[in-house]
Amino acid sequence: MAKITLYDVALECDVNASTVSRALRNDPRLRPDTCRRIQEVAARMQYQPNLAARFLVQGRAEILWFIVPSLGVMVDWKAAEFASRRAAMHGYDLSIAVHHKDQETFDRTAARMSQGLSAGAIVNPRHIHDLSALAPLKKREFPLIFLDVPPEDVQGVTVTSANEEAARELVRHCVEAGASRFVLLFRTEDNPVEKMRLKGASEELSARGLGWIGGSGGEENVDLRGEPLAILGSSQYDVREYTRPRAPVLRESETLVGCFDEWQGEPYPARRVIVAEQDYRTIADTAVDELFNMIGGQKNGGSHQVRIPMARYHSCASCC
Repeated sequence: MAKITLYDVALECDVNASTVSRALRNDPRLRPDTCRRIQEVAARMQYQPNLAARFLVQGRAEILWFIVPSLGVMVDWKAAEFASRRAAMHGYDLSIAVHHKDQETFDRTAARMSQGLSAGAIVNPRHIHDLSALAPLKKREFPLIFLDVPPEDVQGVTVTSANEEAARELVRHCVEAGASRFVLLFRTEDNPVEKMRLKGASEELSARGLGWIGGSGGEENVDLRGEPLAILGSSQYDVREYTRPRAPVLRESETLVGCFDEWQGEPYPARRVIVAEQDYRTIADTAVDELFNMIGGQKNGGSHQVRIPMARYHSCASCC
């Protein structure tokens, strides 16, 4: 039996081949009943689309790359989940690749993106310091959006959280809870997000006439006891690493903690923890929508950031 072609389906439905192609992709320009009728005929005739030929004609597939450092961090796996759903609304699939914070893996993934078979990519470059592997993609104006971490040496659109304002708000919450001294654990050598959070927190403290110390190990001679103390960091892990060896001293103070995304378990040795939760759904949806604007031919206007406000601030207190 001869292989059924697109033109055979078109002849059976009394439409042209381009209409069949659009119907099989659920093109919104066609009426739903037209799409359904053509799809039923194609299924009855056991038509199988030639994906390789489609890729050659279009120069791309209806697939988006989503490149992240890991799937163990909330900002990565939650954003991937929401981005997958948003892409599906556009009729696209999301292909997730993990670079594991490894430069060689990242470069290899970028090279594969350059080979085609995708319409665009959303990239979180956290912990990747050399983005030169993206140069061929940028040169041919491949649709590319950065997520979470703004690259410092590559032009492009980045969708991220409003990190400076969030750090300011954490300071405000801690001051309202009684804190008058602060330890800031933001590690500025890691990525620009940490720099933005440090900038927001330190500027808010300066505006209030309050001082702070860093948590890099240079504060051993500072007495952490006394007036209420707030410790701000990007993650529970960072805060725990700082508080664990200092727990007996911190337990004697009215210690507060402020961090991003989540806190699991008791806030010990702190009395209370305040969490700034990022809006992962809006971050992911905005990144996908920005990418589709590029795929549709809209110019991105050079480098800029789209900063999404926090979803909420919430707290928990120690029961001890």
